Amino acid sequence: MSELLAGLNHWQICGLAAWLLLQGAVVTVAPEEVVMLTMGVLWGQGKINLIEGLISIWVGLLPANNAMVYIAGRFSGLKFFQKPAVHRAVEMFKKRGRWVIFMTRFTPFVRAPIYAAVGISKIPQRVFFMLDSTAALFQVPLLMCLGNYIGQKTGSITAAYKVIGIAALSIAGVALIFTLIRAQVAKRPA
Repeated sequence: MSELLAGLNHWQICGLAAWLLLQGAVVTVAPEEVVMLTMGVLWGQGKINLIEGLISIWVGLLPANNAMVYIAGRFSGLKFFQKPAVHRAVEMFKKRGRWVIFMTRFTPFVRAPIYAAVGISKIPQRVFFMLDSTAALFQVPLLMCLGNYIGQKTGSITAAYKVIGIAALSIAGVALIFTLIRAQVAKRPA
């Protein structure tokens, strides 16, 4: 990946980021957080500037998320959307609604079932878009700034990916532990 990025100019890098994020409407090729952190790393290494990075991420991210919710709503009767995780997300959404949409932007690994639940619940697209966009105004710059810091401290994109990989594994581990603890607490009699 580092060789590919090394041969691209700033416009091509931004186009690639938007394209990777747009694919998330159907299938995730690269997790959103990885794309955002990578754009921050590239900003930190002087390959793009902040404004280009922010715009390219928002151009890919927001339409893809909105399309994902729309697709889930239109095809909610399909078996894919009948999974237990989606049903739990629908129940959570019914209880906490808009707050769930906002917070999901900051929660890796659960976005797809939540967005499917939002689509199934038939929330208006404009409401979802407004909440997701508002949360993205905070999340995207934060992750880009973190990526920028990593990019300035590492000598190459490969070294930056090692740092990002360790951080991602750490976050995944904490999320798994949290999920296991929560499951154990839920099993206890009241």
